[in-house]
Amino acid sequence: MKKSKKIVSVVLAAGEAKRMGKTKQLLPWGKHTLIEHVIAQHLQTKVSEVYVVLGANFEEIMNQIKKYPVKILENTAWRLGLGTSILAAAHHFAKEKVEAGGILITLADQPLLDADYLNTMLQIFDENSDKIVATAYERKCGVPAVFPISYLDALSELSGDKGASQLIHAEKCNVIVVNSDGRTTDIDTPEVYHQVYRMFGSPQKG
Repeated sequence: MKKSKKIVSVVLAAGEAKRMGKTKQLLPWGKHTLIEHVIAQHLQTKVSEVYVVLGANFEEIMNQIKKYPVKILENTAWRLGLGTSILAAAHHFAKEKVEAGGILITLADQPLLDADYLNTMLQIFDENSDKIVATAYERKCGVPAVFPISYLDALSELSGDKGASQLIHAEKCNVIVVNSDGRTTDIDTPEVYHQVYRMFGSPQKG
């Protein structure tokens, strides 16, 4: 039987959330906060370690999540865009010589992509460990996505708002696409948050 490859996961949570008007990572979700919910989903997957990249409101969010068995990375260049958070994680992995067969990259504002979905992606990657396993969107593919460790250098070259979707597109011949059944909703505005919260995030639902 083929041995499963060690996977580490990275939750990107460094943004300022200007459109939300407040620290969206700390918005109520279930009995906790949005970012705690996302972390809990990762801790229920087959990954070996969970990393959370913080930037804006670093101290406030760190104090909320430091009780969890995750490793917190700081992206001091968060104002320059999402790609800098991936860059911060990739540089950390290279510097610390983190041993892993793949890297799962997710966003902190997609609470409907739960542990079952992430485990499905990890299982597909386990069976196709030379491929990128990405999530389908209406007109593109993006994160959550699992990258073979061989893409670490390419991830280290991302900058600004050039997120993982650009790399996924460039490598589209080596990508397996997974359908999330419409669960890729980003919590970006108060209107979206309240709508999705009422349906999925209230304590009665959690």
